[in-house]
Amino acid sequence: MWSGKEVFGLIEQGENSRVEFKSAAVRPDALAREIVAFANAHGGALLIGVEDDGTVTGSERSDLDEWLANVLRHNVIPALTVDCGKVKIEDTTVFAIEVQKGKDRPYQTQDGQYWLRVGSANRTATKEELSRLLQQAGLIHFDISPVSDSAPDSIDHRLVDQYYRTYYEIPFSDLSPLEQETVLLNADILCEFEERHVATVGGLLMFGRDPQRRLPHA
Repeated sequence: MWSGKEVFGLIEQGENSRVEFKSAAVRPDALAREIVAFANAHGGALLIGVEDDGTVTGSERSDLDEWLANVLRHNVIPALTVDCGKVKIEDTTVFAIEVQKGKDRPYQTQDGQYWLRVGSANRTATKEELSRLLQQAGLIHFDISPVSDSAPDSIDHRLVDQYYRTYYEIPFSDLSPLEQETVLLNADILCEFEERHVATVGGLLMFGRDPQRRLPHA
C-alpha cells in the first residue's frame, strides 16, 4: 500500500486514467462503477476523501473497510479483491483503494453495466469492446464470432461438400436445405445474429466466397 508521500504525489498529479478522487459522501453504486472501470482496464487508484479539484477533505468514517467489503461483495460482479488502507494527509484521513487489472474480466456493476476507464472518465463498454473483453477472458472464441454483414450464401457449399465428403464421407450436397443449414450451424460455420443466420469468422475463412471482402485484415 502507498505511503502518505506517495498518495500526496497522486493528488498533485490530478485525476487521470489511473487515478480517481471521490468525496467521503460517495455512494456505493458510484464507487462500484469506478472499481469496475479500473478492473476492466489497467487498474488504478481511488482516493476517498479528495474532491475533484484535489482538495483534501478527508473521511471520518470508522467503518470504511467493512463498507468497501460490502460494495465489492454486492455491487461488483463477479466479486473482486482490492488493496486498501488509511493514509494521513494534511491532518486528515484519506482512504486509498488500489484496484488491479482484474483477473476475471469483464466485471459489471449491479445494474448489469460494463464500465471502462478512458482517460479521466468512465463510460460503458461498446459491443465491440465487450466482445474483446470476453474473448480475452476465453469466454468467446474469435473464430465463432459473427460476421454481421454476411449471409448464409456467403458460404461456398461446394467447399463444404468437399470437406465433409473427404473427412466424414457425408454427401453434404445431397442433404436437404434444412439439413444443410443444421450442419452448418452445428459446425459453427453459421451462427445466429440479430434473429438471422450469418457466417462466422472461421466459417468464412474456411469456406467463404471471397472472404477477403469482409475480412480484409485476415
